[in-house]
Amino acid sequence: ECEEWKFVAMVLDRFFLYLFLGLTISGLWIILRAPSVYDSRPAIDALLSEIAISLTPPTVSISRSPVQYNK
Repeated sequence: ECEEWKFVAMVLDRFFLYLFLGLTISGLWIILRAPSVYDSRPAIDALLSEIAISLTPPTVSISRSPVQYNK
């Protein structure tokens, strides 16, 4: 009787492992296929909204020239 429960527990454990792996992999696949992940365009509301424009911090351009200190 004890061996039967060990076998049932092993089968259920393996079943839930495969279920967990399947759901995890399929969820990751769905997330990585989302078009918004790879979209580098600015958001439409940030372009058209008056509030978003006023809250956007000013952009700073970064030059590639070496830094020169005044002596």
